[in-house]
Amino acid sequence: MMKKDRKHLAAIALALALAVSGCGSGAGEESTGASGSDGSGTESSTGSVLTPDKPQLAEGIVNLSEQVSRVDIPTTEMSPDHGTALSGSGIRMLDQLIKTTGDPKANYLISPTSLQMALGMTVTGADAGTATEKELMAVLMPGTDGRPDTLNEEMATFANRMLHSDGVSWNVANSIWVRNNINVALRDSYVSDVTNSYAAELFSAPFDQSTLDSINSWVNTNTKERIPKILDKLDQNAAHFRAMLTEESAEVKIGTVIHKTMIKVDRKGTVAAASTTVEMRTKGAVMTEPPYQVILDRPFVYGIVDAATGVPVFLGVQNKMN
Repeated sequence: MMKKDRKHLAAIALALALAVSGCGSGAGEESTGASGSDGSGTESSTGSVLTPDKPQLAEGIVNLSEQVSRVDIPTTEMSPDHGTALSGSGIRMLDQLIKTTGDPKANYLISPTSLQMALGMTVTGADAGTATEKELMAVLMPGTDGRPDTLNEEMATFANRMLHSDGVSWNVANSIWVRNNINVALRDSYVSDVTNSYAAELFSAPFDQSTLDSINSWVNTNTKERIPKILDKLDQNAAHFRAMLTEESAEVKIGTVIHKTMIKVDRKGTVAAASTTVEMRTKGAVMTEPPYQVILDRPFVYGIVDAATGVPVFLGVQNKMN
C-alpha cells in the first residue's frame, strides 16, 4: 500500500513567454554584448517558433512528460467574454503590482499570459468545486462561468496561434517540477492535462541545489538568456496538491509567485521575455510602412496584445526613461 506523505510534497509550476519581432533585415537582434546575442536557437521576424537549445539538467532529474502519450486537444477559440475576463485579469495584476510596491513613478512590466499559464497549470491540480479552484478561476476569469478544462483548451489554442503568428517569433514554454523523494504518484489525468494543454514538461527532481540550478538553467535557456535566473532557493514545503495525486491528500496551497520580465525596444524591433514560477503548497511596437515618429516625453502604458482576442501578452507602465 502506498505510504501517505501529505506534508512534504513540493512542486513548482513554471511558465514563460518570449517574443521577438521587428522590421527590416536583422530585426529582433540584440546589440553586441547583450545577453542572448550568442546566436543560439533561431530568431526571425517572419513568424516562427523560437527553438532554444536543450537546458542542462542535473543527474537524478527525470523528464516524466517523455512518458506521456500526446493527444490532440480540441481547438477551442477563446470566447469574447473569456477574452475580456483575461484582459481584465491582466490589468488588475498590473494595478495590484503598482499598489503593492507603493511607487507610482516606477516602471513596471508584467506578462499576464505567463502568469495566467502558470496559474492555469496550478488550478488544474485543484479538486473540482473546491474553494481553491473557485478562487483561482476568479483571479483568471472574473465574472464568468469559466472552468479549468475550458481554460486549458482555450489557452492551448491561444498559445498555438501565438506560435504561428506572422511577423513575430515566439517561444512559449511551461514546466512542472515535483520533488521525487516522496511516496506519492501523480495522477495520470493531471500529467496528461498539463502536458497536452500547456505543452508542459514534467520533471521529477530531488529539490536540492542541483535542481535549483537546473530550474534556473531551464528558464535561462528557454528565454534565450534574457532571464538568467528565476529562483534563489527552493521551498521544500511549498506545495500541496490533491487532484494531482493518486490518493487523497491535502488541498492545493500556493506559496510564492515570482514573476520576472524584460523588454528591449529599438529601431530593429522589440524583444520581450517573461517567466513566472508558482511555488505550490515576450515584440511589439512594430514599425509599419511608411515609418512614423513616436515621441515619448511623458508616462505611458504599453502592451503586446493578441489581436484576435485582445488579451495582453505583455503589459507595462513606463513612468521614466533611463
